[in-house]
Formats: sequence, structure tokens, C-alpha cells
Amino acid sequence: MLPANQWHTIRIPLRGNNIQVFIDGTKVGEATESAYARGRTGIGTGWNRVRFDDFSVTPG
Repeated sequence: MLPANQWHTIRIPLRGNNIQVFIDGTKVGEATESAYARGRTGIGTGWNRVRFDDFSVTPG
């Protein structure tokens, strides 16, 4: 869980079928997914109150 009331940087590089997740520069997860070659992007937060600033998707 991330501390509340402060901003965090989340980066999710997608290369081929490899997915990595970094929070504040620290790698927190990695997965391999080969079922989907392309599709929509989104972030799920459950029922938590959150705010996003500068959300962007850039092709790798």
C-alpha cells in the first residue's frame, strides 16, 4: 500500500509480452502476457479515492 496524501510516480513499460511495474523508481512487479498484442490502457484503483496528474501513454 502506498502512503496517502503524497504524490507517487508509476511507470509501466511494456516491451513485447513483458510487463514491468515501477513505483517511485522501484520495480515492484513483472509479468509475461502473450494473449493480447494490443488494446486499451487503464488504471484500476478499486473503490479508493485517488487523483491522477499527467497520465499519459506513449508508444515504446
